[in-house]
Amino acid sequence: MNFIMTCLLLAEEGILSTLWIVSILDSFRYKDEVFVIMAGFTGFISVLILFLLGIKYLYRYTSR
Repeated sequence: MNFIMTCLLLAEEGILSTLWIVSILDSFRYKDEVFVIMAGFTGFISVLILFLLGIKYLYRYTSR
């Protein structure tokens, strides 16, 4: 359970730092493209982490 909470905390910190980077890059010309790329990358990474956690726990509970 502590591992899941740690992963959720890291995901939250990653999203907050991504929003901070986007707010810095907001003054540039291509801000919409940068926001879409950063949001897509963050979403992909978080889905990948959740998928890997799901596979890990499925493997743990089905290998008994």
